[in-house]
Amino acid sequence: MNELKRAFLYIKRKKNNIAVFVILIILILTALLSIAIFQSSKEAQKNIRESLGASFKMTAIINEDPEYQEVITLPNGGTITSYKGPLIDEQIIQNIMGHEGIINYSVDKGMSMYIEDISLFPGLYADTIHLTNTDSQYASNLTEAEIKTNLICANATNLYGCTDSSLHHYFLTGSFELCAGREINSQDSGVVLISDKLAEKNDIELGDTINVEMRECLYVFDGATDKNLGRPINLEVVGFFHVNSNQSVNQYTVESEIADNMMFVSVSDIKTLNEYGGYDTEYDEVTFFVQDPKQLNSIISDIEKDKNIEWDNYSVEEDDTLYAGAIKPLKNMNIFLTVLIIATFVITFITFYIILTIRVKDRKHEIGIYLSIGVAKKKIILQLLLECATIMSAAYIVAGAISAELIDHTDDVILSAFSPEAEESKKITEKEILENSRSGSSEDLFKINEVSGTPKTIESRLSISLIIVLYLALNMVMLVAILVASRPIMQMKPFKIFQDYY
Repeated sequence: MNELKRAFLYIKRKKNNIAVFVILIILILTALLSIAIFQSSKEAQKNIRESLGASFKMTAIINEDPEYQEVITLPNGGTITSYKGPLIDEQIIQNIMGHEGIINYSVDKGMSMYIEDISLFPGLYADTIHLTNTDSQYASNLTEAEIKTNLICANATNLYGCTDSSLHHYFLTGSFELCAGREINSQDSGVVLISDKLAEKNDIELGDTINVEMRECLYVFDGATDKNLGRPINLEVVGFFHVNSNQSVNQYTVESEIADNMMFVSVSDIKTLNEYGGYDTEYDEVTFFVQDPKQLNSIISDIEKDKNIEWDNYSVEEDDTLYAGAIKPLKNMNIFLTVLIIATFVITFITFYIILTIRVKDRKHEIGIYLSIGVAKKKIILQLLLECATIMSAAYIVAGAISAELIDHTDDVILSAFSPEAEESKKITEKEILENSRSGSSEDLFKINEVSGTPKTIESRLSISLIIVLYLALNMVMLVAILVASRPIMQMKPFKIFQDYY
């Protein structure tokens, strides 16, 4: 009787092989799912790196030297200090854009604009107007100019300039998501993106026009409420975005800081508005995007050698803030999966070792008979190997079929366990407003709680190569366990076995 036939007969005869079979299914299933999800997570990190990590940030170094500070006296006798030092202007931006490998840039500069023909979501100024209309004592403390200014501010919001709206950090992280229409690109002018909720509130459709005005009171102390800086600008609505982030919005939130009131326009329109106000188009921070993430460090080194830029006034560093936040849950998940995979292999080894050690001990008489009739020790070990390999192969087939069904759900469940929960918006009290105002951090109470940029789902799959490699690896673990556990067989003598047995 050959070894394979004896192996099958033993498996069929021993009912405890069912327990081994079930244990192996669980271990193999864990290994298959863990490795498949691990590989998908690595691929997701690569994709995030290409979309978020391929950028660097150029920042103007604010010089505290009094030479760069200009004190401006206000009409009421008060003073403010304005920075007059070097910032990042259009010439510097175009200079850097001329370097090989740089494909685009993004600025985060907002302009406060009055919009007469739509109704914004109400906040601080709307509440002030309500108090003015309902509380005569409160209204008596306001001047006519202040009342008119509040009316303007209640319908004023921030317009953010974009060379490519998809590169703005709100859209990159998924905090805002384009849900209709198209994005804004560098060739655009006279276009705007607004939130879907604001569009619904005002019955605005794609292709409609919004008229924005640069009212003097928004930029000049005691400025006129009925006078514009420059001409009104007509903006065509080319897209709607949905806000996925949470934000605490109440009667203390300024209208222009409410996410659903924000708007995005082209950089060319921001430049036009700057000209209307007599402002230079300068920025304290600009983000540049490169085509190949692998070339990021070399591109930064090349730019820092540009003699046309006075580097004493500027700094450049890799902008990995969004990338680091986005991949953190994936990296933590991979650490967990790595430990799980190692543990699976170790437990598999221990399982085989314990089972085989018990079997060798329990089958001493059987092994003695084989040895006494001239069966080589290597063939006895081969039989043990075939027994384990048969159970392993059967368990692998079952585990593979189960994992194919579970993989689509398991990966997302594990990812969600390591992804941070979105911050819930909380109710802000007047006491908190006062306390944060004293420390100069009241704006933090109403900030948009941006999402991390981590994908909500990952596409895991069981490739043929993965199945084959894991099968071979587990068989190697099994082989090592068999060789270690079968060492007593190599030392066995038939007469000694029967002497001990009887």
